Amino acid sequence: MPDHAPPAHIVVVGAGQAGAALVAKLRASGYGGRLTLIGEEAAPPYQRPPLSKAYLLGEIDEERLWLRSDSFWQEHDITLKLGARVLALNAKAKTVTLAGEVLSYDELVLATGAEPRRLPAAIGGDLAGVYPLRSLADIARMRAEFQPGRRLVVVGGGYIGLEAAAVARKIGLSVTVVEAAPRILGRVAAAETADYFRALHHAHGVRIIEGVGVARLAGTGRVEAVVLEDGREIAADFVVAGVGITPQAPLPKARGWPSRTASGPMRAGAALGPISGRRAIAPPSRSMGAGAAGIGRPCDRSRRAGRGQPAWRGAGLSRETVVLVGSIRLQTADRGAQYRL
Repeated sequence: MPDHAPPAHIVVVGAGQAGAALVAKLRASGYGGRLTLIGEEAAPPYQRPPLSKAYLLGEIDEERLWLRSDSFWQEHDITLKLGARVLALNAKAKTVTLAGEVLSYDELVLATGAEPRRLPAAIGGDLAGVYPLRSLADIARMRAEFQPGRRLVVVGGGYIGLEAAAVARKIGLSVTVVEAAPRILGRVAAAETADYFRALHHAHGVRIIEGVGVARLAGTGRVEAVVLEDGREIAADFVVAGVGITPQAPLPKARGWPSRTASGPMRAGAALGPISGRRAIAPPSRSMGAGAAGIGRPCDRSRRAGRGQPAWRGAGLSRETVVLVGSIRLQTADRGAQYRL
């Protein structure tokens, strides 16, 4: 392929907000080659923030979460491969291996984002009735638990945990939030903001315990109580863990790329070269999504777009940002509004 020619086929692994925004912007900017977007979840690309609010409460259906209508992908000739797990990548051969299929590409971007941190199995995190909250599948698994009169313990006093607590109280559950840090929202909001929301939750009957961590989850086969580090024990019918996210684990087989990037070990959130169509980029120069490492330029530590910072910012799709994919130059003026309190 000549250096000046656009890539014939761009494959994006990760059908979250960053990946979906990238392929849509490519089409809007005049890219006419093949575009394939691969997602491990069965649902088409969707927004996650309403999961812990309106969707969990049952106020909106799944289609309201979708970033684009079904017809959009067909009308823009974007191939969606959903429910598809990437088994291997080969940079030299330029192939992506799925179950029963091998795709060839000219340019590849990994936008696999992040996964929820889970409570360690060593303290009972693998007991039945303990749930993360990040995907449609998570909601489907836990929805039946939200019944009036039941006892919920939320571990983590960030946005996810507090939103789940608010939904549970609205339904009529007894709710306790446990935050190990000195205060709720400690990493994402000012103390005055935390004070306001603490008072609001108290007014609605939510018990909030701050400055004490979880020692273990007690129960035989299924969680029955949360034991705190100070010895207190809180009865629980189920537990929601809102303890942050971590970049998704590296893909199992990725041949032809270095094992480290400029910001540390290679993660599945990194966009892997060749990106320019003119030379292989090692280490990778761009990361995308909520779990991306080294967003925008090489750096000496991981910077992640988590809750409150839309994933497409890491894709170069917010502000007046130039993104290079092959020889295609995208000038964007999209400004995703931050999650605002």
